[in-house]
Amino acid sequence: MTSERDCDHVVVLGLLAPRGMPRELAEQIAEKLPGQLANQADDVNWQVRVAAAEARGDTTPTIEALKQAVRRRMQHEGWHLAVALTDLPLWANRRPVTAHASAMYRVGLLCVPALGARSIPRRATHAVLNLVDGLLGEEVRRGTKAGKTGRAHRIRRRLDELGSPLGRSRADQDGTIAFVGATLRGNARLLVGMVHANRPARLIARLSSALAVALGTAAYAMTSSSIWMLAHGMAWPRLALLTAASIITLCVVLVLAHGLWERPSSQHDREAVILFNLATSTTLGLAVLTLYASLLVLSVVAGATLIAPSVYHANIGQAPALADYLKLGWLAATIATLAGALGSLIESDQSVREAAYRHHPDARTESNDNER
Repeated sequence: MTSERDCDHVVVLGLLAPRGMPRELAEQIAEKLPGQLANQADDVNWQVRVAAAEARGDTTPTIEALKQAVRRRMQHEGWHLAVALTDLPLWANRRPVTAHASAMYRVGLLCVPALGARSIPRRATHAVLNLVDGLLGEEVRRGTKAGKTGRAHRIRRRLDELGSPLGRSRADQDGTIAFVGATLRGNARLLVGMVHANRPARLIARLSSALAVALGTAAYAMTSSSIWMLAHGMAWPRLALLTAASIITLCVVLVLAHGLWERPSSQHDREAVILFNLATSTTLGLAVLTLYASLLVLSVVAGATLIAPSVYHANIGQAPALADYLKLGWLAATIATLAGALGSLIESDQSVREAAYRHHPDARTESNDNER
């Protein structure tokens, strides 16, 4: 690695990120960034520092407000450049923005959910490199050898200017670069990224009361001969309808009982609130489906293991087949899911709101940490 003594000067890039996935991602890519940044200007000693983002009360800030906040933090820390990794969606002219670079302020914004749910570290590293190009007044371009030489020269010249404050006229000429995606595809990737950040698989584990009630109900249903008779005489289409009804009921109860559905306070945050609600609904749907599938598997396995064919025959009048165990487990899982809806009513709002994207613990957690 190039030592500081061998370089013309040191350039410090600050990465700001709230607690959670953005912070983990920032720390992960910070290890690789100095080496990759050195490929852009090899006579510079790049230093990358990760810091906690300041607490924000506004969950739908504008890009301009975020830029101003990041710039103030950059000046306070004495960095040359700063990039904020945020888990809030960003838009420009009603189109999703993955990244935004302001050469005037020397700050960049990276929307982590807009990276999607696959290869996030690689995409984030590439996005930060592109942002640095933008912060140096350089549009992202790939071309001939001569073009790369010119690009390196422009980056080198821009780095030289970082040793002193930029002049007003020079800063205005540098402009702003936004990396904007196609509306439909970009919003779809943004939604997938937000749901991935919510980690729906962990939601049910946090709902201890609902989970306990569901498991207890499933255990009771498997030992009740009345449930055996209902399952035996029930048609598959009716079981499917009951399944859909139980899943929808649990999702609706979680949303209404704990105030997860957001309403826009102004036209400015309407699109953001719609996306928050979609992310919350999708997260809840995936979590409840995971719960139902787990209850179904447990019920079928428990029924086939614990219910002896002779006992089943004595109560139903015929020996059980595989389809009978499947029907019994299916009905037990459905009843248990409905019972879980009742159990979710006694859950605390805080534990349930982990599913709501707008209630992510970025600002609240940071403020609590600062108080301690």
